[in-house]
Amino acid sequence: MTPALPTNPTAQQTIEPDDFSLPVEALSRLFCSNAIHYSYSFNPRLTEDVTHAAWNVVVNLWRNNRPLLFPTPQLYIYKTKQQQLEEDDPNASLDTVADSTSQGVVVDYCILMPAITWYQGQAPTDEELKAINLDFLSLGYVSSLCAPLLVELKRPVTRSADNILEYIADLGCKIGSAGQQVLLQSQCLFSSAKYADQQWAILVAGAGGWWMCKIVTQQDIEHMFDISEYGDLLKQLKREDIISRETEERKDKKRKGTAKVADPDELFTPAEVLSMKSAMKSCTDYFTNEATLEKDKVHPGYFTQQAREAQAKKRAQSDKARDIRCASRADRKQDRLAACVALETYMQDLGSKRFYSEEEVKWALKLRNGCHNHKPSALGKKVWADAQSVKIPVDDPTEFPWDQVRNRLRSDWTPPMRIASPVSNRYFAVIRKLLTEDPTAPLNLTVT
Repeated sequence: MTPALPTNPTAQQTIEPDDFSLPVEALSRLFCSNAIHYSYSFNPRLTEDVTHAAWNVVVNLWRNNRPLLFPTPQLYIYKTKQQQLEEDDPNASLDTVADSTSQGVVVDYCILMPAITWYQGQAPTDEELKAINLDFLSLGYVSSLCAPLLVELKRPVTRSADNILEYIADLGCKIGSAGQQVLLQSQCLFSSAKYADQQWAILVAGAGGWWMCKIVTQQDIEHMFDISEYGDLLKQLKREDIISRETEERKDKKRKGTAKVADPDELFTPAEVLSMKSAMKSCTDYFTNEATLEKDKVHPGYFTQQAREAQAKKRAQSDKARDIRCASRADRKQDRLAACVALETYMQDLGSKRFYSEEEVKWALKLRNGCHNHKPSALGKKVWADAQSVKIPVDDPTEFPWDQVRNRLRSDWTPPMRIASPVSNRYFAVIRKLLTEDPTAPLNLTVT
């Protein structure tokens, strides 16, 4: 499906009014990206995410046929402790290979933007290009290199969710972990001497057909890149991914009726239960004795008439304030309970599905906001906590002006968006506009 560009009048003046996709080229790009994806010599990690092929097309569409933008998968960004080779060093070609002291990250996708400087200001002529005269190759060199766009992708959202909130929770986990990882990758980018001139970068975190984006500047980096911090994050994400995979496999087997061993009903052994009960009894006895001793203490001056009147007045004021608070709390609780009932009813109506639409996700998140801290009984604590971390996707992209888009991208991640939705197309056009600007210059927040 070819998404339409926004119809905002201001947007038509600042965003290129071309189409987002060309059918024939998109098919050929999809074929080539699949060939690269399944080539072991090019992709030795054999990334399992089948949506990489589609994202390859998306990144190429962001490029928008500009010759100095190079979509690059599996790029190694690193910093090294050794001094960089000089231009006249005979071993300068070795500078393209990371040495043993290098520390770096591998990004799923990025866009490279080299800056070409011509010797003595002399560019190759049309006659030289037409004659394929190789002498012109010595007229220019890459003076600087930028990576204005970094993309980190995770596996698609689970297709084994029991209800829509489990689907939303898995979406929040996967796209959130992608955001954490690409943020540290940008830290490595700004710590590398190869990209020292770069001032800002666009970060994209994706999980299947969902994605979110953010702009990060060099000033946002609080400290230099630490490979141990990045390694700890990768270990944590790997553990979470293993648990997620096992959960999905178990649910699939259960649906097919091939589950052999049921989960145990008892969380603790009888000895552990007895030990916990003894500890609870000791704690209860201690606080009971403390309350008795406090009650037996004599407070001087408490039984005078003046003290009694002051105490009665204070108690009346406290009772009145408490009644007001209780009434307000009861109203809020009633509203939240009603929202919880509506959310549970909505979950039951939808049931377990392989796929939930963007409209269903938006409505479930709106009902979730009405519940506040009241957890539906059908959900576990972790699922509810993960579901609460997901922002509501924007219904109408025109609800925020074009001149505020960059400031929003600078302040925080966008809500999750589905590719080809109206709000996704709006940010798609913004990224295209940003990729026409110079990453070595400070980010201009006033451009619409």
